[in-house]
Amino acid sequence: MIVASTYAPRRDHPMWQDYRPYLALQRRSVERYGHRQVVITDAAGALEMPDFDCFVDTTMPHELMPALVHAQADFLGADGYDDDIAFIGADGLLGHDPAALMDGHFAIGVTVDAGFMDCHLNTGLMLVAAGAKSEAAAVWALAAKHCGDNWSDDQRSLAGALDVPIEHGLYRRHYGNLLVMPAFMHNDAPTSVEDGRRPVIVHFRGPRKAYMAEWAARHMDLVA
Repeated sequence: MIVASTYAPRRDHPMWQDYRPYLALQRRSVERYGHRQVVITDAAGALEMPDFDCFVDTTMPHELMPALVHAQADFLGADGYDDDIAFIGADGLLGHDPAALMDGHFAIGVTVDAGFMDCHLNTGLMLVAAGAKSEAAAVWALAAKHCGDNWSDDQRSLAGALDVPIEHGLYRRHYGNLLVMPAFMHNDAPTSVEDGRRPVIVHFRGPRKAYMAEWAARHMDLVA
């Protein structure tokens, strides 16, 4: 499996953070399960990450939200990456093996939570089966075309393009079957550094990044 995260160095954006330390820690969690981490970035980002396995999106937009979706669309359309793909946030760790979710019954898998304030879809974990890459690339390209640059527009554009409902289950879509999973079990954030619960993706969104390294060392024996 390829575990892919996006690094878009947009230091002029008000929400900018340097995700490279988080990606280094993430790499250790990916290696633990025998998978390949790929960082999707632009030419400038690749220069900042010489020791990472990078895929360069040469036409990545400057605006941050469209850049995230465009980068994934470009990656899905590229040759040479033919395994199952798990797109995860750059602030995510593998708490369990996401490859165990690939049962052959769906093309794309996402996680939802009605309690998320910005969008019921959270892009901290999105699965694409190896045989569905071309169909997924077309959907991601459509989402990128309609993605604005307000915070979480990446999630809203993908939720629309993928036609993601709020209820969990398996749904037939024009691009194949869509698996909608509960975020609580598959893509969730610890409530504190003491919270050792491990969903498939441990997602240190928002201020939780401040204790990501301590949490990983304490609960997963991981250090970058």
